[in-house]
Amino acid sequence: MEGFKHIPILLHLERLVNGGNVDNLTNVILKSLMVNGGLSMEEINNKLISFGSNGVVVFACVQNGVTTQITKKATPFMFDVHCVAHWTNLIM
Repeated sequence: MEGFKHIPILLHLERLVNGGNVDNLTNVILKSLMVNGGLSMEEINNKLISFGSNGVVVFACVQNGVTTQITKKATPFMFDVHCVAHWTNLIM
């Protein structure tokens, strides 16, 4: 696939000045993808295909979680991937 690259971004290094609410986390993640990942909003829309999280409600809530907000604001084709380590603990 041309023009695609894998960019792991460690969001835990980002400072959450305005707290860990859904809106702020969504903005921090999108800004981090643009600043640290070098992606424009159009590139995020076209290239971001998955987002991994640990399943905490603020990220995974279907109604208004961070993943849902990123899907609405930036990339309608993205899907959420629950952290493999956490998923394994749930089924063991």
